[in-house]
Amino acid sequence: MIDVPAKIILASGSQNRRDILESLGVNFEVMPSNVDERAVKESDPVKKAEMIAQLKARAVASKCEGIVIAADTFGMLGKEELQKPKDLDDARQMLRKESGKKIKMVTGMCIIDTLSRKETITSRTAFIKCKELTDTEIEHYIKTRPVTEWAGSYNPQDKVSSTIFAPASDYIYGMERFSLPIDALASTLAQTGIKIDVLKLNALPDV
Repeated sequence: MIDVPAKIILASGSQNRRDILESLGVNFEVMPSNVDERAVKESDPVKKAEMIAQLKARAVASKCEGIVIAADTFGMLGKEELQKPKDLDDARQMLRKESGKKIKMVTGMCIIDTLSRKETITSRTAFIKCKELTDTEIEHYIKTRPVTEWAGSYNPQDKVSSTIFAPASDYIYGMERFSLPIDALASTLAQTGIKIDVLKLNALPDV
């Protein structure tokens, strides 16, 4: 792990985002924001993802000092937003809708330097394709994977998910790192004196 001049706080309980920061060799602490994402009312998905990320970052930045990183990722099927399923029945219905479709994935990220009070907000979009699913495949998937923890019932680090969902656009760092935009993250942290060599990314663990 590398030493950094400022404490980094990840404002998220997401294991995927923890794995991403660890793969970059960054020392960090975890402080979930626990904000009510439903309070953000915005029809544009990119703006909504950015606003939720900002809400999370500001909530944590108000309680600590350091570099706060927050993000939000969800899917879009047409105009329908795909967040984490509420329960297995919701996941079942979601997968039936996703079957055979291309899904737009949106990530918003906000980084706050509490010392300078500088906020950096960015976003990325990518696409995944869900294969045609039978009811039997859906039932096996929702009963053997923690789908209620995943936006759109999808996790790119999960081996089973990767047999159902495939990248449909070229994201240079791989869809498994899409929930924290690596290029924007490295660029913003560099401005605070934290250097990250994205060419030396470590492998992410399988879920």
